[in-house]
Amino acid sequence: MSQLEKLLESFFAENSFEKYSTRVPSPVLMQKLDEDLGRGSTCYPIIHVAGTNGKGSVVGKIAAACEAAGYKVGVYTSPHLYTPHERIRINQEMISSKDLTHYVELVVEKAKAHDAALHFFEIMTAVAFRYFADKKVDVAIVEVGIGGLEDATNFITPILSIITSISLDHTKVLGKTLEEIAIQKAGIIKQDIPVVLGPSAYRESILQVAKLRYAYVIASTESGFSFDEENSAIAKHSLNYLKGFFRLQEKDILAGLKVMPPCRLEIWSTKISQVVIFDVAHNPGGFTKLFSTIQTTFGKRDIHLVLGLGKNKELLECLQVITKQVKTIHLVPAVHDKLVDPKTLAAFLESMGYFDYFMHREVDDVAREVFQLPCEDIVVVAGSFYIMAEMKEAASTYLAAKQLCPRAQLLV
Repeated sequence: MSQLEKLLESFFAENSFEKYSTRVPSPVLMQKLDEDLGRGSTCYPIIHVAGTNGKGSVVGKIAAACEAAGYKVGVYTSPHLYTPHERIRINQEMISSKDLTHYVELVVEKAKAHDAALHFFEIMTAVAFRYFADKKVDVAIVEVGIGGLEDATNFITPILSIITSISLDHTKVLGKTLEEIAIQKAGIIKQDIPVVLGPSAYRESILQVAKLRYAYVIASTESGFSFDEENSAIAKHSLNYLKGFFRLQEKDILAGLKVMPPCRLEIWSTKISQVVIFDVAHNPGGFTKLFSTIQTTFGKRDIHLVLGLGKNKELLECLQVITKQVKTIHLVPAVHDKLVDPKTLAAFLESMGYFDYFMHREVDDVAREVFQLPCEDIVVVAGSFYIMAEMKEAASTYLAAKQLCPRAQLLV
């Protein structure tokens, strides 16, 4: 166990949420913590990004454009694929283990002084704002964790707010209807600060909040067959507005729009095996768009889905979309404590009358099974961020061992 892991384990053991009958809203707590740490969030301009789908892609595109223009760009995103360090980056360079441990110690010390119980996300948020200030970034692109209104990041005053999309996700926390979720997302809209809205975020409830707060609305109405088309349009509208703050040339914007983060329609192709797609679609809207994009891109081909879903997700709604589109489903073992037990997913599938699924004891078993399927078929690895690292490693190892291709080739 690393020094950082020991520190966090000790802090969480001493500051159990069970001993608190009430707790102040996360933004209020985070603002006080930020003040105790020197108000790092006020030292640079911030772009604040919320939305059900597309947050990470829009953040990546805007950050890449600003970096191409020569700026020092801080990026805060979640969750992570491989390591917590990737949540906090400056010009694509992750925070070092030494720095992350140092800043976590600072945050934990302040939290203990106030007898405050913090979630892991809140700790990382406080770290990010102070770290970016100390490293003197020119701008920070900050992604909301969940929702917006009560999110840990929502104490800041950005120069631009962005809401990428609205669809069902985290319904136990954000609400069971699109309108309830929209109100939560609209919580990031600040007084007199413009907001960019993606096509599905252009909703009456959000427009009403913008009107009440005198926030100028920039509507991105372009709706393509893929999320990347929508996300690129949202990023372009945002970057055009940001020309008023930064020296952004057209070539910088074009460079940024080409960027796609890992596991967003990430396509591997080997010489004699199937097309393999990694995508972190994890809610009904994400799966619908993913399968639509695959069909438009590759035509009607059999799809075999490697699936792992996080807890507190809309399991039934996701599976209703999935079972209409795929030939078989391969359930990934619960390699992370945030993943749903495959037996639970299997029970849902059987209750729906779907029996073309397979249970696997190990991640390697999944790779061994799916890469022996017909070459004309498509293998899709989708769902939680927390299955991607293990599945990529297993896929790379298996393909290399079989000498199907020396290395998987990224096509997009």
